[in-house]
Amino acid sequence: MLGLCTRLFAAFGALQILKLWLGLYNVSGEWAWTYFFLLVLQCMFVVLWYGRSLGVDALRSVLAICLWQSGIRSPLFVSLPNLAANRRGSPVRDRAS
Repeated sequence: MLGLCTRLFAAFGALQILKLWLGLYNVSGEWAWTYFFLLVLQCMFVVLWYGRSLGVDALRSVLAICLWQSGIRSPLFVSLPNLAANRRGSPVRDRAS
């Protein structure tokens, strides 16, 4: 609901659903494909960058782009500058190297 670390928690949820799917696959009365569809949904959250338009992740994204452009590097925002560079169409070059 907060949109905090959406991709991380979606990956964690996908692993939990995978465990359920594998454990309940042969149980009578369970429709195992329900868990498979939930797994696909969680993988979509990981792959399609959900949370970047609303929530705390959106604020982190904007902050990371501003910090990156001003030359401040932070390990909390490691993957976000690459997203900003892809939007501009040019690769990010680290000033330290």
